[in-house]
Amino acid sequence: MKTINFCGDSFCQLEPNVNNRSLSWTTLLADKLNASIIGWGKGGAAYEHTFKSYDNTADYTIFCWTDPNRLYVNSEYSINIGDLNDFVYQLGGLHDKLEKAAYAYYKYLHNISVAKQRFKRELYWFDHEILNNYKGVTIHLPCFDIFYTFSNGININTPLDAMRAKDVKNELMNHFTKQENTMLADKIYNIIKEHHEKTNYK
Repeated sequence: MKTINFCGDSFCQLEPNVNNRSLSWTTLLADKLNASIIGWGKGGAAYEHTFKSYDNTADYTIFCWTDPNRLYVNSEYSINIGDLNDFVYQLGGLHDKLEKAAYAYYKYLHNISVAKQRFKRELYWFDHEILNNYKGVTIHLPCFDIFYTFSNGININTPLDAMRAKDVKNELMNHFTKQENTMLADKIYNIIKEHHEKTNYK
C-alpha cells in the first residue's frame, strides 16, 4: 500500500471529530490514492513544523505552506500575533510567561519583511537540498499567499485560504466545508493522476 504524508498547519491537520474524519480532504485524497496516511499537519503550527514532519519514505507528500510570520519555539509550541491579540483583547489577557514573551517579541523585535526573506531562503534550501533527492510525488499548497515557486514538485497557484468560502459555521477543523473538502480532494487527485499519466508512475 502506498503512503501519504501531510506536512503543514491546520489546513491539513487530523480532524479531531472522529465522525467528521472521513469528510476531510486529507482522508478523501488518501482513499482515492489507496494510500495510508503517515503524518498530519498541526493546528497553528509555524512552517518549521512542515520541515520537521517531512518523511522521505512517503510515496506522496502534500505540503501546506503557512504564513512566514508564525513564531516557532519548539515542537510543542508555535504562535502568531493574531492569536496573541485575541488573548489580549478578547480572551482575558496573556496567561503565562511564554505568551507574554511571544507578545513582547512581536511588539518590539519581529520584522515582517525579514521574516518573508528568511522564509524564501529556507524554502529555496529545502527545495534544492532536500526535495531534489525525493523520489515520491510532491504537491505544494500555499495556505495564505505565494512566497516561493518550487522547482521540485507540483505547485498549486491558488492559496488554500482563497479556495474556501469562509462559511465558518459549517467548516470542519481544516477550514473547509464538506463540499469544499470534496472539491479539494478531487482537484489534487486529478493533478496527481495527470502527473502519473505523464511520467508512467508505478
